[in-house]
Amino acid sequence: MLIDGAKINIPFEKDIIIFRPEKNVVLHVAAVPYEKEFETLCPTPQPPVKRDLEGNAVEIDYNDKKYKQAVKEWTEKRFNFMVLKSIKNVQWETVLLEDQNTWHNWRQEALTQGFTDPEVYRILNETLSTHSPSQEMMDKMREDFLASTRLKAEASDQSSQDIEKDSI
Repeated sequence: MLIDGAKINIPFEKDIIIFRPEKNVVLHVAAVPYEKEFETLCPTPQPPVKRDLEGNAVEIDYNDKKYKQAVKEWTEKRFNFMVLKSIKNVQWETVLLEDQNTWHNWRQEALTQGFTDPEVYRILNETLSTHSPSQEMMDKMREDFLASTRLKAEASDQSSQDIEKDSI
Protein backbone atom coordinates (compact mmCIF):
# COMPACT_ATOMS: atom_id res chain seq x y z
CA MET A 1 0.00 0.00 0.00
CA LEU A 2 1.22 3.48 -0.85
CA ILE A 3 0.04 6.68 0.81
CA ASP A 4 0.84 9.81 -1.19
CA GLY A 5 3.20 7.68 -3.24
CA ALA A 6 5.20 6.40 -0.27
CA LYS A 7 5.21 3.17 1.69
CA ILE A 8 4.26 3.48 5.31
CA ASN A 9 6.58 2.33 8.06
CA ILE A 10 5.74 0.67 11.34
CA PRO A 11 3.64 3.40 12.92
CA PHE A 12 4.76 3.36 16.52
CA GLU A 13 8.13 2.59 18.00
CA LYS A 14 9.65 3.54 21.29
CA ASP A 15 12.43 2.67 23.64
CA ILE A 16 11.60 1.68 27.19
CA ILE A 17 14.48 2.69 29.41
CA ILE A 18 14.84 0.84 32.70
CA PHE A 19 17.34 2.74 34.82
CA ARG A 20 20.13 0.81 36.50
CA PRO A 21 23.16 2.20 38.35
CA GLU A 22 25.68 0.24 36.28
CA LYS A 23 23.99 0.39 32.85
CA ASN A 24 20.48 1.26 31.77
CA VAL A 25 18.43 -1.44 30.10
CA VAL A 26 16.82 -0.32 26.84
CA LEU A 27 14.00 -2.36 25.35
CA HIS A 28 12.99 -1.44 21.81
CA VAL A 29 9.24 -1.88 21.37
CA ALA A 30 7.36 -1.56 18.09
CA ALA A 31 3.75 -1.95 17.05
CA VAL A 32 3.82 -4.89 14.71
CA PRO A 33 1.21 -6.92 12.86
CA TYR A 34 0.85 -10.18 14.75
CA GLU A 35 -2.76 -11.33 14.36
CA LYS A 36 -2.30 -13.61 11.35
CA GLU A 37 0.72 -15.38 12.84
CA PHE A 38 -1.04 -15.65 16.20
CA GLU A 39 -4.21 -17.09 14.67
CA THR A 40 -2.11 -19.69 12.83
CA LEU A 41 -0.36 -20.74 16.05
CA CYS A 42 -3.39 -20.39 18.31
CA PRO A 43 -6.78 -20.51 16.56
CA THR A 44 -9.77 -18.77 18.16
CA PRO A 45 -11.73 -21.18 20.38
CA GLN A 46 -15.12 -22.19 19.08
CA PRO A 47 -18.16 -22.74 21.29
CA PRO A 48 -19.88 -26.11 21.31
CA VAL A 49 -22.70 -26.38 18.80
CA LYS A 50 -25.77 -28.51 19.26
CA ARG A 51 -27.04 -29.95 15.97
CA ASP A 52 -30.26 -31.54 14.88
CA LEU A 53 -30.47 -34.93 13.21
CA GLU A 54 -29.77 -33.37 9.81
CA GLY A 55 -26.57 -31.71 11.08
CA ASN A 56 -27.92 -28.17 11.16
CA ALA A 57 -26.76 -25.92 13.99
CA VAL A 58 -29.59 -25.46 16.44
CA GLU A 59 -27.87 -23.86 19.40
CA ILE A 60 -24.46 -22.35 20.02
CA ASP A 61 -23.51 -22.60 23.68
CA TYR A 62 -21.49 -19.47 24.51
CA ASN A 63 -22.00 -20.16 28.23
CA ASP A 64 -20.23 -23.52 28.18
CA LYS A 65 -17.66 -23.54 31.02
CA LYS A 66 -14.94 -25.20 28.92
CA TYR A 67 -15.49 -22.69 26.13
CA LYS A 68 -15.32 -19.74 28.53
CA GLN A 69 -12.08 -21.11 30.01
CA ALA A 70 -10.63 -21.64 26.53
CA VAL A 71 -11.47 -18.03 25.57
CA LYS A 72 -9.83 -16.75 28.77
CA GLU A 73 -6.65 -18.74 28.06
CA TRP A 74 -6.68 -17.70 24.38
CA THR A 75 -6.96 -14.02 25.37
CA GLU A 76 -4.00 -14.33 27.76
CA LYS A 77 -1.95 -16.07 25.06
CA ARG A 78 -2.86 -13.36 22.55
CA PHE A 79 -1.70 -10.66 24.93
CA ASN A 80 1.55 -12.47 25.75
CA PHE A 81 2.22 -13.08 22.05
CA MET A 82 1.70 -9.39 21.27
CA VAL A 83 4.26 -8.44 23.94
CA LEU A 84 6.76 -11.02 22.70
CA LYS A 85 6.43 -9.93 19.07
CA SER A 86 6.64 -6.23 19.99
CA ILE A 87 9.84 -6.30 22.06
CA LYS A 88 12.47 -6.39 19.34
CA ASN A 89 15.82 -6.72 21.10
CA VAL A 90 15.33 -9.53 23.64
CA GLN A 91 16.38 -13.14 23.27
CA TRP A 92 14.26 -15.24 25.58
CA GLU A 93 15.63 -18.33 27.27
CA THR A 94 12.34 -19.94 28.30
CA VAL A 95 10.06 -18.72 25.51
CA LEU A 96 9.68 -20.20 22.05
CA LEU A 97 7.44 -18.23 19.71
CA GLU A 98 6.35 -21.40 17.98
CA ASP A 99 5.23 -22.95 21.31
CA GLN A 100 2.17 -21.22 22.77
CA ASN A 101 2.64 -23.10 26.03
CA THR A 102 5.81 -21.07 26.73
CA TRP A 103 4.52 -17.57 25.96
CA HIS A 104 3.51 -16.86 29.56
CA ASN A 105 7.11 -17.52 30.71
CA TRP A 106 8.32 -14.08 29.65
CA ARG A 107 7.07 -12.39 32.84
CA GLN A 108 8.77 -14.83 35.18
CA GLU A 109 11.93 -14.71 33.08
CA ALA A 110 11.96 -10.90 33.29
CA LEU A 111 11.55 -11.08 37.08
CA THR A 112 14.28 -13.72 37.37
CA GLN A 113 16.65 -11.52 35.36
CA GLY A 114 16.22 -8.69 37.85
CA PHE A 115 13.26 -6.65 36.68
CA THR A 116 10.85 -5.61 39.41
CA ASP A 117 7.09 -6.13 39.29
CA PRO A 118 6.47 -2.42 38.54
CA GLU A 119 9.03 -2.59 35.72
CA VAL A 120 7.27 -5.61 34.21
CA TYR A 121 3.96 -3.71 34.41
CA ARG A 122 5.65 -0.75 32.76
CA ILE A 123 6.82 -3.00 29.91
CA LEU A 124 3.23 -4.22 29.53
CA ASN A 125 1.79 -0.70 29.54
CA GLU A 126 4.37 0.72 27.14
CA THR A 127 3.84 -2.20 24.76
CA LEU A 128 0.09 -1.64 24.84
CA SER A 129 0.56 2.06 24.20
CA THR A 130 2.52 1.34 21.02
CA HIS A 131 -0.47 -0.61 19.70
CA SER A 132 -3.02 1.93 20.98
CA PRO A 133 -1.56 5.38 20.47
CA SER A 134 -2.47 8.15 22.88
CA GLN A 135 -3.77 11.49 21.70
CA GLU A 136 -0.30 12.92 22.34
CA MET A 137 1.25 10.30 20.04
CA MET A 138 -1.41 10.97 17.39
CA ASP A 139 -0.70 14.70 17.55
CA LYS A 140 3.03 14.07 17.14
CA MET A 141 2.43 11.76 14.18
CA ARG A 142 0.15 14.35 12.57
CA GLU A 143 2.78 17.05 13.13
CA ASP A 144 5.52 14.84 11.64
CA PHE A 145 3.32 13.95 8.67
CA LEU A 146 2.43 17.57 7.97
CA ALA A 147 6.08 18.61 8.27
CA SER A 148 7.14 15.93 5.78
CA THR A 149 4.32 16.97 3.43
CA ARG A 150 5.48 20.60 3.60
CA LEU A 151 9.07 19.52 2.87
CA LYS A 152 7.92 17.52 -0.18
CA ALA A 153 5.87 20.48 -1.42
CA GLU A 154 8.81 22.86 -0.95
CA ALA A 155 11.15 20.46 -2.77
CA SER A 156 8.65 20.15 -5.62
CA ASP A 157 8.29 23.96 -5.85
CA GLN A 158 12.07 24.35 -5.88
CA SER A 159 12.38 21.73 -8.61
CA SER A 160 9.74 23.54 -10.69
CA GLN A 161 11.57 26.84 -10.26
CA ASP A 162 14.87 25.24 -11.29
CA ILE A 163 13.25 23.83 -14.45
CA GLU A 164 11.81 27.28 -15.30
CA LYS A 165 15.23 28.90 -14.87
CA ASP A 166 16.87 26.28 -17.10
CA SER A 167 14.33 26.87 -19.86
CA ILE A 168 14.94 30.63 -19.93
